[in-house]
Amino acid sequence: MANKLFKVVLLLFMFLSFLAPNVGATGNNTNEEDVPIEENSQQIEVLNTQDDAFLEKKGQQIENLLSKLKDKKKIRVILELNTPFQPEGKLNKDKKLEQRDQIAAIQNSVKEDLQSKLPEQAKSLKIFKTVPYIVVEVDAIGLEALHKNPNVKSIVEDFPMPVGLPAEKSSNSDVISTQEKGTRIDPPTLAESTNVIKANVAWSQGFTGEGQTVAILDTGVDKNHTFLANKVASEACYSTNSPATDGGQSLCPGGVTESTAINSGLDCTNVNGCGHGTHVAGIAAGKGDSFSGVAKDAKIIAMQVFTKFNSTSICVNGAPCALSYTSDQISALERVYALSSQYSIASINMSLGGGRFYSVCEDPRQGIIDNLKSVGIATVIASGNNGYKDSIGAPGCISTAVTVGATNNSDIVTDFSNSAAMVDLLAPGYEINSASNGGGFERMSGTSMATPHVAGAWAVVKEKFPNASVDDIQQKLESGGVPVTDTNGLTKPRIDFQWMIETENFVDLYSQNFEANNGQFTKKGTNNSWEWGIPTDILDSSTKVWGTNLDGNYNTNEVSYIESPVINLSGVKSVLLVSWRQWLNTETDWDFSSVEVSKDGGLTWAVIDTGTGHKAAWENKSAIVDASYAVNNFKIRFGLNSDFLITYAGIYIDDIKIRGEKEIPLKINSVTANVQGTSTTGKPITWTVNAEGTGLQYAYYVYKGTTRVAAIGYSSNNKLTWTPKEAGDYYIRVYAKDSGGKIATKNSAVIKVSTPLNINSVTANVQGTSSVNTPITWTVNATGTGLQYAYYVYKGTTRVATIWYTSNNKLTWTPKEAGDYYVRVYVKDSGGKTAIKNSAVIKVSAGVTIKSVTANVQGTSTKGTPITWTVNATGTGLQYAYYVYKGTTRVAAIGYTSNNKLTWTPKEAGDYYVRAYVKDSGGKIATKNSAVIKVQ
Repeated sequence: MANKLFKVVLLLFMFLSFLAPNVGATGNNTNEEDVPIEENSQQIEVLNTQDDAFLEKKGQQIENLLSKLKDKKKIRVILELNTPFQPEGKLNKDKKLEQRDQIAAIQNSVKEDLQSKLPEQAKSLKIFKTVPYIVVEVDAIGLEALHKNPNVKSIVEDFPMPVGLPAEKSSNSDVISTQEKGTRIDPPTLAESTNVIKANVAWSQGFTGEGQTVAILDTGVDKNHTFLANKVASEACYSTNSPATDGGQSLCPGGVTESTAINSGLDCTNVNGCGHGTHVAGIAAGKGDSFSGVAKDAKIIAMQVFTKFNSTSICVNGAPCALSYTSDQISALERVYALSSQYSIASINMSLGGGRFYSVCEDPRQGIIDNLKSVGIATVIASGNNGYKDSIGAPGCISTAVTVGATNNSDIVTDFSNSAAMVDLLAPGYEINSASNGGGFERMSGTSMATPHVAGAWAVVKEKFPNASVDDIQQKLESGGVPVTDTNGLTKPRIDFQWMIETENFVDLYSQNFEANNGQFTKKGTNNSWEWGIPTDILDSSTKVWGTNLDGNYNTNEVSYIESPVINLSGVKSVLLVSWRQWLNTETDWDFSSVEVSKDGGLTWAVIDTGTGHKAAWENKSAIVDASYAVNNFKIRFGLNSDFLITYAGIYIDDIKIRGEKEIPLKINSVTANVQGTSTTGKPITWTVNAEGTGLQYAYYVYKGTTRVAAIGYSSNNKLTWTPKEAGDYYIRVYAKDSGGKIATKNSAVIKVSTPLNINSVTANVQGTSSVNTPITWTVNATGTGLQYAYYVYKGTTRVATIWYTSNNKLTWTPKEAGDYYVRVYVKDSGGKTAIKNSAVIKVSAGVTIKSVTANVQGTSTKGTPITWTVNATGTGLQYAYYVYKGTTRVAAIGYTSNNKLTWTPKEAGDYYVRAYVKDSGGKIATKNSAVIKVQ
């Protein structure tokens, strides 16, 4: 009755709040103009109204939450805030900060509203930095306040959920599902789940998850386990104390609700569910001597997100138990997102969940999962273990999650695995052997075990394709997977790494179709029913095969094989691709086929394939065997193991083929250069190595004569380009090393390197001009090897002298006549190359001579009377200068001009004469004095 009354009051309050839509989150009735906004600042939008759709949706949510408040005082809820949101990886830096500011503003608005009305309940607030959500513990009155707040978009319970129960149990459990009972026989190492997905193929290609990190959101990780030694790169704990709601107790060190301290991510103990995270982490990235996890060289981020509960009403599998709040998962996911700038995080594993969803769901975790996806991090989530064939659990129902279902090692979807169209990938999840919390190993089953196979696979593929997006890697895993059809008709890809192997160089190493003979296979074992021939009970077979009882059923209690002869696979450097055709009809989960291989001639065997049930048609089967099986005494055998009761037609085998890449014997065929015989300094020489072998690496020594002048270490480059700086005899010595470590060496031919021939200059000891009978010396500056010099001397265009090749780079020659002279120099190197260069022209004059210096008066003159002296001289380009003397005193100086006359007027009596200077174009000077004139 009280509950009905509350609902009536609540609906009345909703109606009144609708009539007063301007009552906002802060209790103030304002509009945009009333709020002062600083110029150019970001405007934060806080809503003051809400529409009918919000009210109706929240009303339904609150009614559901009120029904859960019957037995407790408060309920823990997650509020989605009414603000736009985009994944941060799609935003630039400024827009990302704006979005965070907007989220913070709305969070503060809701917090202030709650504080003003219910201050005690506001103390329980938990906020997030990158997504628009708030967590709060409220009572019925608090729910009413939240319902009225237009900034609250939706209200859902923060519900604690388990690890992937109910199906996950240790292998010592007495409870075994019918679907899975047949795998009670522990298979050898190669049949473990990593071999089912052919992880060894990726490893053989060098992709082991190195450099990548996988985050494990679970019960924590036992980082001290030998299988996980030095694996944990970062750790954190997010757990809840909720005495007022569900009675939860934090499992973080010291009882705090969050911690990133050392050991904060350790796996919990003494609580039902603890140890789950260690087992999951080992599947994703464990590394051991005999077997390893999928991404065996990846690092781990350990996130403990579980809370301890003591109530048997909550702990369905026994108290105390570990359950995980959605809000703690969001906090942990935000922590992973923050660490993405520090580590290369490929994926997040969430082997947890609950509920039942028939289609994609709205979930508070989607915002942070979208943030992570936008920066290239996949969130890989288990589909759940309820055995639903039309629905899955949350958070696997989130559209942007990668959701994983479980298969057994025979590629049958397990009966406990939830299955729906929302499942993206399948992986082995039955009887998976991995690390046990505190040491040792244990087998567990569940989609929780399938999920880390995919999370680890993500790290392996991310190592090969570091720039690939989440969608890119998902497409590669889906397209490269093995299709498996569930009982509900849905076909999904089981992850398989065979697509990563590079088979373009593979050749047939062994092939047998059994037509000519039985392939020399021999029968082994007990109650053996194998026969060679044409089966009578298979309508689509007209060829010869090996099979169990070709015209009837196999025997009960049969443990039989057909074993191949010794096959020589030596000289193979790759993994082996083993393929065969198979027809199978056995009692499902009780009688089994097997395919095994041996690398010691049949002393020990390793399983590469098993099967059970009826496959309805011939199948093309294949398996990858690592390169250690490329031996000279390889064997393969096909077997049947039946129980004591029901038998069927059995197994038929045909068309066996083994393929691989043959190791090519190491050989260097040639070392050739881009020049033949000779080259010059400063000119690059490129040598190319033609070699045969596998995985070749090349190193080089460069020699000048007997001296090693350069060493270039091993690389995959079969070409060396090197530039000699000095003249000499050069060759290289090549070292080629194959993938097996073998080395071959070969020398190139010798290349004689000379300095390149070049005439830099031809200079003379005079510049521009000279005179006849004056020797001129030309000097040649040239570079090259073994140089010889020859000269032509030209007067104008006429060659007047020839001097043949000598080692003399100087020519001295004396012109006998005036004219324009130059030399043409020929320089020849030791290789016979010739260079030519002309000198500059030198103008050679006949010389300067002063024949006479005469005056216009003879002997005497008078002062004040001008005297004119005339110079008669011969030469080229003559210039004249004069000194006038009175006795021994120079009384005047007239500088060089082209005037051969000087007129000068004496002012005083005395004995006067001039000294004439005549300079020709070659710079030579002649001088002559005039006769003395007595001036009175």
